[in-house]
Amino acid sequence: MKKYKEKYKTGMIFRSKKYPWTDLVIDFVSYTRGSETAYTFNMNSIIDWVRINEEAFDKHISVVKGIDYNKVKNHEVNTFPYPFFGEMHQKSMDNYIRKYEMEFCGMSDKEVIVFNDDAFEYCSGFKK
Repeated sequence: MKKYKEKYKTGMIFRSKKYPWTDLVIDFVSYTRGSETAYTFNMNSIIDWVRINEEAFDKHISVVKGIDYNKVKNHEVNTFPYPFFGEMHQKSMDNYIRKYEMEFCGMSDKEVIVFNDDAFEYCSGFKK
């Protein structure tokens, strides 16, 4: 069984100087290590993330959608198509980081729990 690169770990923080509304932390990862091809590995990888700069995100939504900032800040309006949290495959995360010129800035201080770490699967998330 071939091992593929598991690039992302729970707690990784990525920031963009140019687009601060995109700043995020990875809050859950899951890799299927039993994949036979790189494509299958990528499609079975799950990277969950959440934005960490809520104020910049709210300001960005207010500007691009033309909505009053206070309505966005108070969660009175839908932010679609701009999610505050989501999930991606590993390749999609690579492309997102490249698109928004993001840099790895360190690890979160939150406690991480590894749910499974064996030959077939790895998954971890933040402790609640």
